[in-house]
Amino acid sequence: TNRGEVFNVMNTIVDIVKIFIVEHPKIMTYEFNGIPKEGEPENKDSKRSNLYKRYLPKIFNISEWDFRFEGNSALVNKKMKF
Repeated sequence: TNRGEVFNVMNTIVDIVKIFIVEHPKIMTYEFNGIPKEGEPENKDSKRSNLYKRYLPKIFNISEWDFRFEGNSALVNKKMKF
C-alpha cells in the first residue's frame, strides 16, 4: 500500500473476510500472522500485528469469538455454544 492507504485497504479486507465467514460458517479458527517488515525486531509486536489487533474486533463479533495474541500471531476461535 502507499502511504495513507492502509486504512482503506484494511477496511476492504474487513469486508472480504466478513463475506468469507458467512460463506464458510463451519470454519472455527482463523490465524493471522503479522510478519515483521525488514528492519523490525522479531521479538516485538510488528506494525502489522498491531494493525490486526485493531481490526480483528471489526471483523469478528467479540461475543462469538475469542482472540489470542502470541507474538506476531493472532488466533481467533469461535466460542462453543452449549
